[in-house]
Amino acid sequence: MKTKSSFAVTALIGLATAGLTGTAGMDATASDGQAPPRREAADGHEPLPGQIVRDPDHPQWLKRHGGKHVFLCGPGDPEDFLYLGSRNSDGTRDGDQRQRIEKLIRHGGNCIYLQVVRSHGGDAGSDRTQNPFVDSDPAKGIDKDILNQWDEWFTLMDRHGILIYLFFYDDGARVWDTGDVVGPNEKVFLETIVRKFQHHKNLIWIVGEESEERYSTARVQAIAEIIRAADDHDHLLGTHHQAGTTFKAWRANGAFDHFSMQLDTTDGEAHRDTIEALRKAAGRYQIIFSESTAHGTDTTKVRRHAWSVAMAGLMPMLLDMDIAGTPVESLQQCRHLQTFFESTDFWTMTSHDELAHAETKYVLADPGRSYIIYADRPAKRLGIKNLPAGPFTVTWLDCRTGKTRTLAQQVEKAGDTVFAKPREIGDECAAWIRCTPSAASVYFPPPESKGGWRKLDKPEDIRRLAGMDPDKLADLKKWLLQSDKRDFAAVVIRNGYIVLEVERGNSAKTDSRRVASVSKAICATVLAIASEQSQHGRTPKKMTFDDPAFNFIPWAYPLSDPRKAKITVKQLLNHTSGICPEANGSRNDGTWDYFLGHSGDPKTAKLAFDPGTACGYSTHAFYHAALVCETVTGKPYDEYAVAALFKPIGCEKWWFRHYSGGEKYGKHASQSMGMPARDLARIAYCMLRGGRWEDRQVIPKWFVEETAKPTHNVRTPELRWGGNPQTYSHGWELPARIAGRRDRSNAGFPPDARYKPGSGGQLIAFVPSLDLVVTRQTGSSGDWQYDEYLRRACQAVRK
Repeated sequence: MKTKSSFAVTALIGLATAGLTGTAGMDATASDGQAPPRREAADGHEPLPGQIVRDPDHPQWLKRHGGKHVFLCGPGDPEDFLYLGSRNSDGTRDGDQRQRIEKLIRHGGNCIYLQVVRSHGGDAGSDRTQNPFVDSDPAKGIDKDILNQWDEWFTLMDRHGILIYLFFYDDGARVWDTGDVVGPNEKVFLETIVRKFQHHKNLIWIVGEESEERYSTARVQAIAEIIRAADDHDHLLGTHHQAGTTFKAWRANGAFDHFSMQLDTTDGEAHRDTIEALRKAAGRYQIIFSESTAHGTDTTKVRRHAWSVAMAGLMPMLLDMDIAGTPVESLQQCRHLQTFFESTDFWTMTSHDELAHAETKYVLADPGRSYIIYADRPAKRLGIKNLPAGPFTVTWLDCRTGKTRTLAQQVEKAGDTVFAKPREIGDECAAWIRCTPSAASVYFPPPESKGGWRKLDKPEDIRRLAGMDPDKLADLKKWLLQSDKRDFAAVVIRNGYIVLEVERGNSAKTDSRRVASVSKAICATVLAIASEQSQHGRTPKKMTFDDPAFNFIPWAYPLSDPRKAKITVKQLLNHTSGICPEANGSRNDGTWDYFLGHSGDPKTAKLAFDPGTACGYSTHAFYHAALVCETVTGKPYDEYAVAALFKPIGCEKWWFRHYSGGEKYGKHASQSMGMPARDLARIAYCMLRGGRWEDRQVIPKWFVEETAKPTHNVRTPELRWGGNPQTYSHGWELPARIAGRRDRSNAGFPPDARYKPGSGGQLIAFVPSLDLVVTRQTGSSGDWQYDEYLRRACQAVRK
């Protein structure tokens, strides 16, 4: 039985769950690496209006069903709340429960951590009355008078938005010894509790505290299945473990979607461990930082600990905060934190401490759009790295007093930016910094048949609305026309305006000639959408980028090289698979038996290197990626790409190349395709906007963020051109990381720029910090000065 010293913190975050195979007692990762969706509710099980649920669009956070997002901050105690006071003859209590709830209502704190059974080995010790049974005897069944009194308290909490964080069993408590199964008496007990209290909206079920003290993983899972089946409203359901960041009881397609996590760390360590736990969760379950016994009890230490947890991405609840003896000032800190976060769009954000600048300690962000920054020591100047230029609104918070002040600030130059703290805001402070809504930030172009992209022609409009230098754009136009003799269409877009459109022979609107390797970035993007949809049960099979790719390529069996079994989907996309790199001279056209290594050609039959050990640019790998998409989605690659990406963002012109393979392999669409320059720009613009198009998240946010850095660890030069392999990321490339080639330079590229060149002068590019999109389409083959085009476009942005 544990002892709890000082305060402990319960931090709550919603992460989507369900669906893949895990192993009890090990890190919660599936044998196939897959991150599945949250378990689907049983037939007819529907959350109540206003019930706390996970946000289906931002599943790492919580919201009210049909309503607003929720930020929890408050007591994670008293565990013996239900048994405070003397026991009356009918089993009810004469304690101060109502007064404690009213104290929360007045001063702050919107959660309570409490337990149903605390006897039979629990923390109640020799007090055998801390359970809900008639005469405290399980053989006599549950006492309805006790449950009715609890329901009165729960109703008061529910009415005022206070979370009922309800454990069935305290640590060590075990009423029935039935091994790994649940006996009939315990089943009645569980179902009775669920059916009595499931009408409350602010409720989360927890099986047991430190459950492995007395329960096997199989028994905990069996209990959870009964709770889940009995709950008509699909409340969140979890269990609690001893210290660690691994959800030991979680399993694929099981009842759990919620992890009650205990750690013995505080402040910086708690912040770090929270981020680690979220990484392990990988979207499969929610996490509660349920206990931390390391930090102090005074108001300052409580506040700093709570902010450390919150700024890692969890919602803090404070254990050993018994409410009755808790200083009002500490409860007020909970309300300051809750109120501030609920005034922001925190649910769009994740931890981005790498963006901390000046005296900023922690950063939550949706980079390029919205940020929360925090400093826990005397600070005058807080900052953010790599902030885009433009108008911002800054809301400052004095974390100690709750005082706020909102200011407008113009960021004139993209880059590392400092914000001066107002004098009336105290030393420990936070700020919400967000792009001020403007026509540019909310604009999405209609399809070309309905008007298409907006366009600026007058130099004064280009300066004022797009922030571009008309003279440099004129020079860029001249350079484009002189750079080669091929027909082409090129487009430059800033702040949602076409500021330069150059056409020679090709139409930027309608000419869908081949875009060569630009299609690789498109294929990876489509595959990311398929992965995300698969995690929410919207495709026949589930897949993440860490899965073995050949699990989804049945046509490749028997494998021509046994090492292919180890290739991940991600390695197909970042050129580290070893499949037929272009350095070995293989042709990029053929039939599926040739691509899959069954034609007798040793260049395609055998890998050039062990997967993940080198980097070799490979078109063949993306042929494989298109097949992965087909298997996961149950649709030909081209049909899925059109439905999942092209149509949602208004693209209207495209074609795909199909390859045949006879009776055994069939005919399949490849990633090779064509598209006009203006429609290519829509894909880049959607990436620029974090994957959103109007009110829809079309491209997964995680994919957009991951493309901003290398997605592999290979350091040896790429095999064909000898360049820096760290430029490759999920089908896209990072021009700021170009190195190692005499004909290439990374000068002039912002660190967040992403692009994909294609043979013949094709290019798709976006730069979030400059709000810039650049495309070019020729349909031809051969070399061209891709880097110079993007560099000149970046230089045309007015600083």
